[in-house]
Amino acid sequence: MTGTKYGKYIITGYKSTQKKQAWSATYKPGEEETHILYIGDDVVKGAFYTSAGWFWPAMMNRSPDAGASKPHSHPYDEVLGLVGTNPDDPHDLGGEAEFTLEGEKHIVNKSCLIYLPAGLEHGPFKQNTISRPIFHFNSGMTGTHI
Repeated sequence: MTGTKYGKYIITGYKSTQKKQAWSATYKPGEEETHILYIGDDVVKGAFYTSAGWFWPAMMNRSPDAGASKPHSHPYDEVLGLVGTNPDDPHDLGGEAEFTLEGEKHIVNKSCLIYLPAGLEHGPFKQNTISRPIFHFNSGMTGTHI
């Protein structure tokens, strides 16, 4: 979309210059998560950060705690999303994810959005099972994920 006034606001790839999140894995075909989209202040000045990608069934071949995040919090609100890809039941996550919020463990097997208010300790986040691809994203009201 170059050559237009507003084309810079349409992002079609993962172009972050920041460090990947602690629980994010580098793409290795058939093995790990695939990052596909990212926007933040380092891509478009003034944008809040959002990243998106895929979790694949092959990710279950790695060790159970590989890529799990450590408990942490942020000075900004954040939203995490997991969306299943079952066309007959879009609420079916096609797997099971484990989220820990302020020490409480939560198991999710439905498509979901998770709101994390500023300061709420969260992590680890782990994918326990994946039977079909899961689309995931996260977004925070800040220019970069910290």
